[in-house]
Amino acid sequence: MIPLALLAAASCVLVEGDRILMSDLAKAVPEFAAVAGTEPIGLAPAPRIRRTFFWREIAQLGKAHGIEVPAGTAACFEGASEVLTEARVLEALLRTPHNPAATITVIEFSRYPLPHGELEFGPSPPADAGQPAIWRGRLNYGVNRSVTVWARVKLEAPPREVERGDTVAVEVASGAALLKFEAAAESGGKAGDMVLVRNPANGARFRARVVAKGKVEVDATQRVETSHVLRGASVGGGSEPGR
Repeated sequence: MIPLALLAAASCVLVEGDRILMSDLAKAVPEFAAVAGTEPIGLAPAPRIRRTFFWREIAQLGKAHGIEVPAGTAACFEGASEVLTEARVLEALLRTPHNPAATITVIEFSRYPLPHGELEFGPSPPADAGQPAIWRGRLNYGVNRSVTVWARVKLEAPPREVERGDTVAVEVASGAALLKFEAAAESGGKAGDMVLVRNPANGARFRARVVAKGKVEVDATQRVETSHVLRGASVGGGSEPGR
């Protein structure tokens, strides 16, 4: 039998999948080169864990294939592993459906040894500029096998053109007339979104479309009580207030 000290020092064959194959054995024992293939001969060890086949096991495999194995032959196998990098984590996060306008900052992530495989993450946590969140995923490898991974991230959505509580400039175009007044936003949104707005002059609420920072417009054809909504508005032929 080979001394354990020699086995520990021996170079191990790295196994990529979840099975040790005959082709892996051939790398350690050249006598099997003639029959090297995808035939599995055992379970692969976990990442960075070693498994040794001693002479009796190898001799039995050799007998099944008509191969004579020298006495004392042994073969060491080690589960291939890798440690994630920030670049790889971020690349996988960017592939996952999320708010495309949000900025993703990776703060921390799984750093334990993992088998080689495909990294993927689940649905993104809500974008909140003030609170980092855990984004969970997995690394898929072998045949339907996976390892759980995680990333601690900060998702920062860009500021919207209108936020709840803002004072917004409202414009209503009706033919040649342009009605303007200020109102209070009761919901927020980005350009193109519909938001709820309240006329402080009479408390009337109506919906308006965000067109720019602090500016919304009203569809004059929408069903609202125009006389109430527009009370206090200035009227002009498309001119700005004060001009």
